[in-house]
Amino acid sequence: MQHRSGAVLSQSHGRRAASECNAPASKKTASRTKKCCYCCFMGNVARKQGNSCEQSLQMGYQCGLVFRACCVEGQEDADPSVVDGPNRDLALPVEVDHEDPYRHDRCRGGGPCTQQCRDTGSSVLCSCFMGYQLQPDGFTCEDINECITADHNCGIGQICINTLGSFRCQRETSCGTGYELTEQNLCKDIDECETGTHNCLPDFICQNTPGSFRCRPKQQCKSGFIQDALGNCIDINECQSENPPCSTGQTCINTDGSFACQRTVPNCGRGYHLNEEGTRCVDVDEWS
Repeated sequence: MQHRSGAVLSQSHGRRAASECNAPASKKTASRTKKCCYCCFMGNVARKQGNSCEQSLQMGYQCGLVFRACCVEGQEDADPSVVDGPNRDLALPVEVDHEDPYRHDRCRGGGPCTQQCRDTGSSVLCSCFMGYQLQPDGFTCEDINECITADHNCGIGQICINTLGSFRCQRETSCGTGYELTEQNLCKDIDECETGTHNCLPDFICQNTPGSFRCRPKQQCKSGFIQDALGNCIDINECQSENPPCSTGQTCINTDGSFACQRTVPNCGRGYHLNEEGTRCVDVDEWS
């Protein structure tokens, strides 16, 4: 606060000294006034030459205050558009009035048209984007329904659906459960495992299939077993398969997870015995 107050008093003292230099001669004192007026004169010269109003240390404190007060006061009273001195070209920027070339364009900001506007000079012409039609008022545009005007290229089995400024063709029949219609009008399988729309339990793994999905148990069964819907491992009875695993003359015996082939021993009646291969009964020649 003390430094600021000192600066204010110094400026006030400088201005008072400058006013004394501009006062009538009767009010001036001899040597003090002469030096004061010389400092003020240098301030006026600095202002007219376009130099800085900051005082030099070589002037001394009192002379510097008067120099600055006269220089600044002269700038406040002078016409800001007139500057003398070597820096007059840099003092004020020259303002050039650049007129907006579109100032008188009636289509500026869209004009009265809702879509496209063109100012011909004598009138304003409105036009519409592709897929739209200019209305009788000459300004507004309305969507063209290509499905009604038959300006579409939908084929057999497709229906035309109008959109803003265009149209699209959609399959007339649905794709069915497990499929979805693509933008290319094709049926695509829905991967329920990826979309998370399956109902597999935590102990099962979802496996996508065309149009559906299946839940595969995380626990894998050993060879000879098959898993049921609940994930339990059930033995496969290989002996009941369409192609019996045992050859002719052997009996298939199912085991846990596998099977066994046992040689079949026919029971020959009286007067018969097994052949050497043990596969059939042959007559006993009692006379030999």
